[in-house]
Amino acid sequence: MLTAGAKTSQARSAALGAGLLLCLAVLSWQIALRASGASLDTEAEPAATAANSQTVAKEHGEPGQPRIPPTAAAGGTSAAESTRVHPPKGPAKRQQVMKEAQLVEKERHLVQREQHALREEEELVKREEANLQQEQSALQSGHTKEFRKLARAQEELTKHLRKSALEAQKLSDSERKQRAQIDGLPIEQWEARTSQKHDKTIQVHAKLAVKAAALERQQQLLEERKRRVAQRQLALA
Repeated sequence: MLTAGAKTSQARSAALGAGLLLCLAVLSWQIALRASGASLDTEAEPAATAANSQTVAKEHGEPGQPRIPPTAAAGGTSAAESTRVHPPKGPAKRQQVMKEAQLVEKERHLVQREQHALREEEELVKREEANLQQEQSALQSGHTKEFRKLARAQEELTKHLRKSALEAQKLSDSERKQRAQIDGLPIEQWEARTSQKHDKTIQVHAKLAVKAAALERQQQLLEERKRRVAQRQLALA
């Protein structure tokens, strides 16, 4: 038979043992929870890194791929769209439309004049080339008098050609400035389909730009032909 003191001591020992077991269980649970959280962070980090890499690739463009603006990659509006503005209303709108139409009409006249000047210049170049061919024939045949006559004619053609080329260049510069002035108008940033007249005017403006580029290429070809004529002329002198 146990005494009352012995029973009390056994009860205290049992309670202490139960408390220690509970503390160990809680500590084990916390360690397992921390380990599980670290594992989740480790798995999420590569996914976040891959997502960031895809975003950078979209913005800067991979080799052979076009660059996507950050606003487009994020689903926002592009730079071109953000610059579009709403047109004014009433008289202010009509005034801008009419001003644009007048400037484009002036641009059209400049392009026509430049085209005419280049035709004259090309005709003079053809005459120079033909006259030079006759000079060469007269020189080879020993017709000195004819050669001198053709040489004087060549000098006159050269003078006319320089004057024509200068006029064509002035017209080209004026047309280029006119086009730049039109491109700088606020109306060029209007939203589409806000004015039928504006839409038609801007189409004419675009066609004139294409024609002006073709005239510039024609001018370059004429310059090359004139250079060859000048070289042949020096060889005859």
